Amino acid sequence: MEAHPTNHSENSEEITQPVYRVNFWVQPAGLGWNLEAWYLTDCPSVHEAIEWADTNAHSRPYELFAESSENGHSEPRTAPLVRLSGQNPNDGPPAFSIVKGLD
Repeated sequence: MEAHPTNHSENSEEITQPVYRVNFWVQPAGLGWNLEAWYLTDCPSVHEAIEWADTNAHSRPYELFAESSENGHSEPRTAPLVRLSGQNPNDGPPAFSIVKGLD
């Protein structure tokens, strides 16, 4: 990772309350990964989105995204996603422990 200083500037297209998407993953014995996807609206902060995902994960790995759009208001699942946390287990070796205790 690299960090660089930047000039402060206001962005006129700031999204103040994005739609968050949470993908929970579960792998039944001997089968491929199954996805359970949710979207969170009227969520005041990313911290609340993380808390909701942690509470509802039930030991399942998950990905957290913010949906972006030019006006900040789009229909869920139509805007580009910005990954905030997690990894799709279908993309290769997981970056997280599937079984608790193997961290």
